[in-house]
Amino acid sequence: MPETGKSSYLFSEQQIRLGFTLATTGMVVVLVVLLLLASARPQGRFRVLDGSAFQQQLTNATADLDGYQLLGGGRARIDIDRAMELLAERGLGAAGITAPEAP
Repeated sequence: MPETGKSSYLFSEQQIRLGFTLATTGMVVVLVVLLLLASARPQGRFRVLDGSAFQQQLTNATADLDGYQLLGGGRARIDIDRAMELLAERGLGAAGITAPEAP
């Protein structure tokens, strides 16, 4: 029969308590450090970007579009017939979507 006395354990009760105390303290320290890092203010400086490059690309991309009316505020209106033509040009029928048959 194996011995069940105090001397047969690999770790003593004091060592286990110390291990749990150190592990708990370590977890609390890690959480506090993570919270401090997450709440730290950024060190960079705010810089306003130059929108001219974006505006130039937008102008180039929309230069060949026609049949629409600009309404302001970044909105536009396009005629439904022209919209259907654009969809047909881009291969909408090839995707299996077809226009309904006229009665």
